[in-house]
Amino acid sequence: MGHPSSKADIIVDAEGLLDAISSNESVVLPSLAAEEQLLHDTLGEVKTLKNKQQEYAALRQETTQLLVDAVSRLREAAMRVRAGAKLKLGPHNERLVQFNVAPIRRRVRKSVEKPPGGEPGSPPPPPEEPVE
Repeated sequence: MGHPSSKADIIVDAEGLLDAISSNESVVLPSLAAEEQLLHDTLGEVKTLKNKQQEYAALRQETTQLLVDAVSRLREAAMRVRAGAKLKLGPHNERLVQFNVAPIRRRVRKSVEKPPGGEPGSPPPPPEEPVE
């Protein structure tokens, strides 16, 4: 017979051993009393720890849900603060940068030199043919 490897299989195996000991109490009990007690105590400890682990998993899931909700509210509060700052300071105020809001700025035109032979962006004139 193979040895159980999963926690659930090990627990079922230990419970089966305890049942076997109790059904053969008159033959086995005197010689395995210490081992039976150790098996019983350890099985109780494993079950308690497994229940605690499941409780922690549930608490972790609940905490994750609460965290997601709190982060969502935090984002909304940050948006409200930025909108309030923009409203109070005005959309052109450079102090909006402190609130991670881009102020509306005047566009600066770049002076573009005209290339010889036409408008900016037009194709260059064809090369001159060499005279022979």
